[in-house]
Amino acid sequence: MELKIFEILEEQSIIGFSGKLNVLDINTKEQFGYIVFMEGSIVNAKKSNLMPYKALMNLLLESYNNSHLDFIVEPELVTNETVSFSLSFEEFKSNGIEYINQYEHSKENRPSDSLQLLIKPSFLSQDVEMTKSEYNLLCTLSDFSIVKDVYENNEMLDYEITNALISLRKKDALKVVDKK
Repeated sequence: MELKIFEILEEQSIIGFSGKLNVLDINTKEQFGYIVFMEGSIVNAKKSNLMPYKALMNLLLESYNNSHLDFIVEPELVTNETVSFSLSFEEFKSNGIEYINQYEHSKENRPSDSLQLLIKPSFLSQDVEMTKSEYNLLCTLSDFSIVKDVYENNEMLDYEITNALISLRKKDALKVVDKK
């Protein structure tokens, strides 16, 4: 799989770059987010209010879905306080390809952003085994019920959220309400 973002990240990794790689819309120059390098390793990312690893994968997905991106390298001093994770380019590429494959496989099952998801009280009173992903998603659903908000505020990757939603629906844990 050839993506411009892979080419640029590999180049920065090879030279041992430290600083930011800004991801911009080529037409408007609006910033989608950025990726932080420390001595050639990917150590952080920012996109909206997403957790750093999820931001990194969403920037990859943005590159996969949108060819109108520009990448601007901005050298700067990166401190240890900036580090949220550490990935070599090879690890990122491997994880990224897996993420894109999982995304493609699950995107047709993603619910509409406007739907409201409610936890059924009867489910909470049952003794049902849950996976960590299901539990994590239920915790998010206790604070956010609109699908768009759930995907934005849960730390799991989008395909993991979709899979957990499918599993919880099969367990009859959720009520779906169309808010249109």
